[in-house]
Amino acid sequence: MWLARSTAGIGSIKKRARGVSAGEILVGLAQSQLLGGDALVALDRQRQDVAAAELSAVPGIASTTAGSLARRFGAEQVNGIEAATAELVGQAFELFAPQRRAALSGRVTIDMDSTDVEVYGSCKQGVAYNYAGQRSGRPHLATWAEAAVTTAAELLAGNDDVRPRAASMLRRGLAGIPAPVRAAAAANDRLRVRADAGYFTADLAIAAVEQGCDFAVAAKGNTAMWRAYASIADEAWADAIGMPGAQVAAVDYAPAGWPDGTYTIVRRVRVEAETISADPRSRRRRTIDPEQLALALAGTATHAYAVSFIVTNIPTHNDEANDDPVLDVEAWLRRRTDIEDRIREAKHGAALRHLPSRHHGVNTVWMWAALLAGTSRSSSKRSPGSTTTPAPTPPGSATNCSASPHAWYVTAATSPCGCHQASNSYPRCWSGSENSPPRPDAAPHPSDQDLGEPPPATSPGNSPCAGSPTPQTGLPQLVGRFGLDRQCFRRSRA
Repeated sequence: MWLARSTAGIGSIKKRARGVSAGEILVGLAQSQLLGGDALVALDRQRQDVAAAELSAVPGIASTTAGSLARRFGAEQVNGIEAATAELVGQAFELFAPQRRAALSGRVTIDMDSTDVEVYGSCKQGVAYNYAGQRSGRPHLATWAEAAVTTAAELLAGNDDVRPRAASMLRRGLAGIPAPVRAAAAANDRLRVRADAGYFTADLAIAAVEQGCDFAVAAKGNTAMWRAYASIADEAWADAIGMPGAQVAAVDYAPAGWPDGTYTIVRRVRVEAETISADPRSRRRRTIDPEQLALALAGTATHAYAVSFIVTNIPTHNDEANDDPVLDVEAWLRRRTDIEDRIREAKHGAALRHLPSRHHGVNTVWMWAALLAGTSRSSSKRSPGSTTTPAPTPPGSATNCSASPHAWYVTAATSPCGCHQASNSYPRCWSGSENSPPRPDAAPHPSDQDLGEPPPATSPGNSPCAGSPTPQTGLPQLVGRFGLDRQCFRRSRA
């Protein structure tokens, strides 16, 4: 049943329904990245490891097979990944406790951002030189901030501007959130989108209003912005929340063509004149009023102010009785950097730091596998109701990563939930296993000599597989969604 639903969601990549499916390719690549693989060839090394084969969620896939089948993913299949992810998120949401569901429905925030992945070689498709002169691809993401889940993504070239695509990305990102959650947030006026200055375009603001969202977008300083800043009275400034030395005020300025109700929030931070860099390329200098900057550099002024602008329509301006005063809105927008955690998870928790193929389609599938793996790795260590940083996984567990990026250890005695026992238990390291060729770039790590005791087995009665449905958001759910055996990462031997 799961496999049929996966095929219907992602779409077929074969004429005959045999061999590995599109869902197995995606989950196989995500699993490979969770095990430290940073290229397609890692699939071949992992196929040779006995412990990895016992715990594998999918049948062993050759790197050549994965590459050739991933090239068949077109726009229909990539859209199907987003649809399948949305269905998975909806199913996970229903498993949460009522308190957690209410918290997620209380406010829904779409964060948008992009990141560059440097590549080498002139034959890669869909890449270009970015502003820093690096040949790169540009993953472009939309995430559900409160749930820490990527709901939409696309792989652009390094010189592609995200602004023309921002409105479409917002619609796709909202579509990945369960409809009841969106409806509850919209009813409470808590359906919002936030982005940095790279998304400063009226098209995004108009699309947000059409989708029933409020918006808050950072803006770069221009002549009109500086005039608005100069019009703010001294007594209008108030200390920012959680940012010592910063002050916040609001002003009735809206860029031309933006929706009705738009205004601007301004934040300033005092900068002593002697700390201002003389280098004209300094980013801090660009945030200082040109007139103040000239006075500070000349020694006439003892200080200046670094200023940031936020254009928004959240209805709190000059309304002290509202639950969201301007200070709260400004502090909330600063948390737009939450999306950078999703990027770090995909780059360092998985392998989005590389685009391993010359084919754009393969790299797109690789990007989605990295996003799913990064989310799985972080959320599997976080309880459904927790918002704190997850505790480290003990050495010997299948999801633990040592300090070495190429040393991932798995225990053959137990599956991740402890339901299945094997004949013996021993640590495995991709860089030192007798069943895996050594990695030439894998440096020895102190933990290679002292891996600790394996985690104790969980009794069948306490296992999530045997009891009530415990809400999980890790790789087991990805496995289940894409038509595979949901029991503890194990492939059916039937």
